[in-house]
Amino acid sequence: MQPVYFAEENELEALDPATEKDTTLITWFKLNRDNLDARRYLYHDIPNHVVFDRENKWKRRQQGGKVIGRMYSVSPRDTERYHLRLLLLHAPGAWSFEELKTVDNEICQTFMDAAKRRGLLCDDTEHERYMAEAVIFQMPSQLKTLFYVILLHCNPSNLINLWNSFKTSMADDFMRHFDAKTAEAMVFYDIEAMLAEQGRSFSDFGIPIPSVFCPLQSKNINKEEELRFGQKMYETLNEAHCLAVAKILGACRRRSATTASCFFIDGPGGTEKTYLYNTLCHLFRGQGSFETASAYLGDTSTSSIRPNTKEADTIGKAVIVIWDGAPMTPSYALKAVDILLRDIMNISVPFGGKIMVLGGDFRQVLPVVRFANRSQLVAASLKSSELWPYFKTIHLSKNMRTGLSEEELSE
Repeated sequence: MQPVYFAEENELEALDPATEKDTTLITWFKLNRDNLDARRYLYHDIPNHVVFDRENKWKRRQQGGKVIGRMYSVSPRDTERYHLRLLLLHAPGAWSFEELKTVDNEICQTFMDAAKRRGLLCDDTEHERYMAEAVIFQMPSQLKTLFYVILLHCNPSNLINLWNSFKTSMADDFMRHFDAKTAEAMVFYDIEAMLAEQGRSFSDFGIPIPSVFCPLQSKNINKEEELRFGQKMYETLNEAHCLAVAKILGACRRRSATTASCFFIDGPGGTEKTYLYNTLCHLFRGQGSFETASAYLGDTSTSSIRPNTKEADTIGKAVIVIWDGAPMTPSYALKAVDILLRDIMNISVPFGGKIMVLGGDFRQVLPVVRFANRSQLVAASLKSSELWPYFKTIHLSKNMRTGLSEEELSE
């Protein structure tokens, strides 16, 4: 860290000389490089033996007396600088950043790795023991809170391993109603909401956003945090994804009780449709809208949900319905959803005027119809439904996982 002093509106003039001026740390490196005797001392001890003069050089101290060496404090949130400071407090005589990261003749990738290999960090054994013990007698909600506390206050050195070890235990209650990956994604967003209250995010700790679509859970929503998170995800989208989001958000602004807004997101595997769904969810929540997620799970032509029930009330509040894996849905199931939404909203507009976002890949899957022959499968396809003309298709072709288009991959 190097303080730069400047008068208002003279920032650029102040930066030029600042970049040419060595910091105290850089001059300490140079001192150790040129003076073998100085290598015996730690960074904060060096003022006892030398003086940093006005010419930005270290000179041997001529007079004795009590001397206090001071270092800037660094928050553990600033991971690399925090561990750089830790190394300076315990590793004497370094003459470069690379040498400071060198342990047993091997240059570590980060200052954290170097500090860990020097034994300056407690490993995650204690954190794992806390979590493992809590799994025995604590409920999943309590486990999530404990993980949040460890994450926020204990600065674990290998958080991803800790997350992978205990995410299943934290998702135990969700697994009664959802598959494992969806349940784990729901745990992720539960803890993400806790972190958001402290101005933090899982992304600060290197844990990636889940690759599965996560349904909305019944809880209070922080609109500002949802919008911030949605905008952050939006900034990472490619052009086709941005266009899809713009079309769907535009439909939301133009929606009325007399028109249907229906979209089909067409994209092969690797085009990150799930990431697009999650971006939409965060943006809609940030705007104060409610959304519901769905996936086809059965083969009935009627819905088990009835009007004037809790489930119907939840669906009625939704502005947008996102339906993943739609191509495997028989046309009669889509018709059942249409009838249900019209009944709940008590209007005759297709899908009750909801914004419908279906997604999937017709190239890979067919509708789920038992004992059906080829012609029956074609007849059961969504594209054979009387409702299909209402849908506008948005094509995603760029493979986000490899950076190649579908055509490029086939070549």
